[in-house]
Amino acid sequence: MSHRELELKFSLPLSLQDKLDDGAANTWDRERVWSCYYDTPDGELTRARMAVRVRRHGERWLQTVKAEGGGQFERFEWEQAIDGPGPQRDALPPADTELGAIAHRSFGLWRPLFETDFERRSRAIEPSPGLVIEIAQDIGELRCGDRTEAIREVELECLRGGRAEFFEWALDWAKTLQACLLIPTKNERGLRLAARLPLVASPLKAPATVPARGQRPGAAAAQILAACIAHACANIEPILSSDVPEGPHQFRVALRRFRASLRFFGLREIDPVWETLDRTASSLADAAGKVRDFDVFESGLLPELRSRFKGDAALETLSRAISHARESARMDLRRTLSGPDATQFVLQVAAMAERLADDDNPAGLPGVDFGAFAAVRLPALMARVRRRARGARSEADWHRTRIAIKNLRYALEFSALAVSRSADVPRLTAALARWQDELGAGQDLAVARDVATQAMARPGVPSEAAVRATALIDAWRVFSAPRTVGRQRIARRSLSLMNELSGALSASKAALHSDEQTSSQAASSTQTPASPASAGLTPQADASVSGPSDPPGAVQ
Repeated sequence: MSHRELELKFSLPLSLQDKLDDGAANTWDRERVWSCYYDTPDGELTRARMAVRVRRHGERWLQTVKAEGGGQFERFEWEQAIDGPGPQRDALPPADTELGAIAHRSFGLWRPLFETDFERRSRAIEPSPGLVIEIAQDIGELRCGDRTEAIREVELECLRGGRAEFFEWALDWAKTLQACLLIPTKNERGLRLAARLPLVASPLKAPATVPARGQRPGAAAAQILAACIAHACANIEPILSSDVPEGPHQFRVALRRFRASLRFFGLREIDPVWETLDRTASSLADAAGKVRDFDVFESGLLPELRSRFKGDAALETLSRAISHARESARMDLRRTLSGPDATQFVLQVAAMAERLADDDNPAGLPGVDFGAFAAVRLPALMARVRRRARGARSEADWHRTRIAIKNLRYALEFSALAVSRSADVPRLTAALARWQDELGAGQDLAVARDVATQAMARPGVPSEAAVRATALIDAWRVFSAPRTVGRQRIARRSLSLMNELSGALSASKAALHSDEQTSSQAASSTQTPASPASAGLTPQADASVSGPSDPPGAVQ
């Protein structure tokens, strides 16, 4: 029948297998598992992000339809016993459901696509009352024609219990065993083996994540944070398996959005664990940023310089040094992402987000709806942008302004359904993106010198080549400095739209106050509903996003 499967996969090196078997070698149930996965010749199921398999467990046959379940580690599963090795229509989901309609329509076109054949060693444990987890080791292979790929993975599946408790236990388990998450599923790996997906995973952009106006702030925060981490996880495999520059870029974007959401909801001030996770996200983003900086320099400024100064020996030396430095930074990033620290970061965020979603009124997050929450948080973020823009004198000042613009833009994207309908949020978001890009052009030039200096400091690079290359970059920075007039025009446009949004938000807050006064008059004299000020919603009460100065640890 149908259920939602909550499952984590980890790679299974021999060292982890030995730890799992130590003292428990005879407690595992052993079973040979063979599965055949199906799709239509034109890949209809793959396009619908569905998987259909027929699996043999001992003497039993099971037919399973799987689809994405709304979370990074969650999938919808419809499973029925069947009486043989071929797919059966009467074991499909009901035809009046979305998945059932696709499955029934395409059923007659299904063809075997690939197989999995592995030994499963499994056992169920109950680490705490009400929490039941199955641990399964799968060792075997994927097969598609004469092509094969090894399977060595361990799965943790939550059979019963709370989601937060499951992630918290999995985090402790992963810490103890130094286990590392395995992101691609057997189906995804099989589709690549069968050439139904690109051999190398493609980088993915951030999906739209817009909580509804009436959601609680805690639930909205949990939704956004989970989406940010899912975006980061989706770009780990592209980084590990390819040199495509977009992978590190999107991974860094995901972490920036994650950190911006922590600031937007003020979570670092609520729980020190969020502050620790913020620092970890910053460190991971910096590792990806090093690769990104080399990629941008190699595809941007370096070709311009080489075309202007053809055959210059110093620039040729710089080109080779950049290539070596970039590959070194990429290998460092890959080691980080394939190691246990990145796994523990993902699992801890997942556990903390589930706690936020479960709590009706997380400490520090007022019990109002997300619309009222955003109506007060957004003005504080806009005030920071104005303050930094007014005080900007140097490139460093403008870089800080750009960070504030970026945080505001992400907050607006998160709040698109929560703010007043009279506010033209898409137009303001687009203007902020242009302003951010304009400031980014200057920042890229500033970073270029650091990138070149770092690359040319490697052993074996002649000092005279380093001096000349750096001088050429400095001259180019002066020649290509952003036009002040253009920057000012974009800034005025953005600030004007921010003023319009401020007016719409003020109207929303006035309506909120009016509703509260009406409720107060109707209530008994001993019951006074909380106002935005008493709930900690005023900009002055929010030290994380407003105030005379910015707190340390600004999102970079």
